[in-house]
Amino acid sequence: MLTEWKQYKELDPVAFGRVVKQKRVLDGRNALDRDSWTAAGWSYRALGRRAG
Repeated sequence: MLTEWKQYKELDPVAFGRVVKQKRVLDGRNALDRDSWTAAGWSYRALGRRAG
């Protein structure tokens, strides 16, 4: 994600996971809730944030 637009920040990771081939997200703005995305089974990476 490279924008902080509301429609992206408010995506439901569970529902969105049903329509993608691979659950991988790169959060370039650190705008997503890492816990919500990883709990939904996503491989989550954020630029400038340590893995953890």
